[in-house]
Amino acid sequence: MWAYKLLNVPALLFFSAHTLMSKFESVSIFNRNTRIALLALIAFQSANAHTFHTSGSALLDPCGVPFVVRGVNAGIAFPVDNNADSLEQITRTGANAVRLTFRWRINRSNPDLVNNALQKAAENHLLAIPSIWDASGDMNKLDFAVNFWTQPEMVAVLRRYEDNLLLNIGNEIGGGDVSFEEFTARYAQAVQKIRDAGLHMPLVVDAAAWGRGENYLLENANALIESDPDHNLLFSWHPWDQSAAPDDAIANQLKQRFKATVDAAAANNIPLLVGEFSSVGAQETGHVPYQYMMEYADTHNVGWLWWWWSSGATPDKHALTTNGAFGSWANVGEEVAMTSPYGINATAKRTHYLSSGSCAPGTQLEVESTPNRPKMLRARVMKGAEVLLYWQIIASNEKNFDIEVSSDNQQTWKLVKVLGPDSQKVAIGAAKEYIYTLDRSKYLDPNHGYDPSLNYSTDYWVRVGAYRASNAVAYSTPIKITTNSASGMCANNSSGSGLYAQYFDARYSWPGFTTIDPQIDFDWGTGSPNPSDPTAPKDHFAVAWYGSIQPPANGEYTFYTNSDDFATVWIDGVKILDNSGAFANGWAVGKVNLSAKQKHSILVEYREWDNSASMALYWGSNQFERQLVPSCVLFPE
Repeated sequence: MWAYKLLNVPALLFFSAHTLMSKFESVSIFNRNTRIALLALIAFQSANAHTFHTSGSALLDPCGVPFVVRGVNAGIAFPVDNNADSLEQITRTGANAVRLTFRWRINRSNPDLVNNALQKAAENHLLAIPSIWDASGDMNKLDFAVNFWTQPEMVAVLRRYEDNLLLNIGNEIGGGDVSFEEFTARYAQAVQKIRDAGLHMPLVVDAAAWGRGENYLLENANALIESDPDHNLLFSWHPWDQSAAPDDAIANQLKQRFKATVDAAAANNIPLLVGEFSSVGAQETGHVPYQYMMEYADTHNVGWLWWWWSSGATPDKHALTTNGAFGSWANVGEEVAMTSPYGINATAKRTHYLSSGSCAPGTQLEVESTPNRPKMLRARVMKGAEVLLYWQIIASNEKNFDIEVSSDNQQTWKLVKVLGPDSQKVAIGAAKEYIYTLDRSKYLDPNHGYDPSLNYSTDYWVRVGAYRASNAVAYSTPIKITTNSASGMCANNSSGSGLYAQYFDARYSWPGFTTIDPQIDFDWGTGSPNPSDPTAPKDHFAVAWYGSIQPPANGEYTFYTNSDDFATVWIDGVKILDNSGAFANGWAVGKVNLSAKQKHSILVEYREWDNSASMALYWGSNQFERQLVPSCVLFPE
């Protein structure tokens, strides 16, 4: 975001290895105290590093200056504040950070809304900490959170503000039944996928057990840091446990637990953040020793974020304000925000970089070397809109390869794919859009953003960028391609007839019926699935479609459901799409690799709750645009 990143003189010691480089490879030296990145000496051109980063237990700004988070949680998805107007009020407290609520299932948070909130945070000199709430308490939904952040249209937004944010992968992912081994393995995989998608700002990992399980962090943080290619993680604890009275035995235990956690994190060089806490418990009862927490955190340089700035139209006992306006104090709001010697106003410090986008005077640039540009980009145009790309890489220090296309003769470029380092080929094409591209009604501007898909019979320019940072990218020479026209999917694969469909009553005793449905594309309105049967329920019925699906080509396929209410899709016994929780309706998406001419088992489940009922199943691939799954590829067997 900012054009120039400077390094203050004391921090030069941290980066003194910068000039001691091997010619082509970056080397990392990491231990529990520091990580020194040795960057390439020989490069096509130079540009400066610009993300926050961790060193031992400390968080440093892009200039290498220690930064201690002080701020609040603020509603974007809930309470609804799509314009992020509350950030102008929050900044008046002197806060230096804000955690932002996003949620797909209910609010349809999307790149447009994220972009707006991150821009407002930057304008108000607040370090942004976006997080998504759809996976709270459920480790099985970690993949959804990762996919939400790693699609090209979202990556483009997050990179735009990468010097001004920490990315909280998801709120309180995982319940108390998650083992330490599963926590570490699942998050290590998630972090790798995020890095391979081109995001290199600090990632924030919440504790499991709904954020309360500090031992998930203390026991596993170092293993996760070591597994992260960037070694750039923070760990967020939400100490919501409460006592009956402010000074009873339980309250004293909670204080000791807080002290022990902070001390253990420091002793083991774990960057710790208190991501949520309040004066009362999560259910607005009891007492949380918030004053002790604020004081101990301040004296030990631990960041914290209060839950929350405003609760919207419904008052609660956590909010600092009654209506989101500065000065409309509620509960302990004025104390926490303004009057406590350990509160936000007294302890929040904005570094020179956060305030101005540059480092303090008397500094010098800390440069990030740009990788060598990829060579010999070649393309092979396949059926429909699919294009295979190949290129040669020169040994360098890239973190990713960006695939960009232009449909206006290289006037503008859009990101359509991001790959991990050492990649030399990729397929791009049609129907690659992700879930948030499918519902423009929730966008601030329905024309904002982009769909990273390619169209049929269209001229494009394509280039590949060796990426290290947003201002350290070296592009190949662009080449021109023309995609093919749409091909008939069923011309050589017309033997399918649909899927078995079992209709049944999800609650009562309706016997239901079995049939073969050629396609899954139904709008029952407020009626029943069988109008000729007066006993058929209009609400709380369910359908299971099962059989096999035979794709026309090898590759990755994207499946979509548009349902009212719940839907899941299983391929070869693996659930690839899950839209079955509370408030589950509308569009959902899942991706899977399939083999051509091979029959893969498929199970599609649907559950109606009440009122209107509808269900449709779509798919798409690089070759063909999103469309209803045709009967010719479906087999009732």
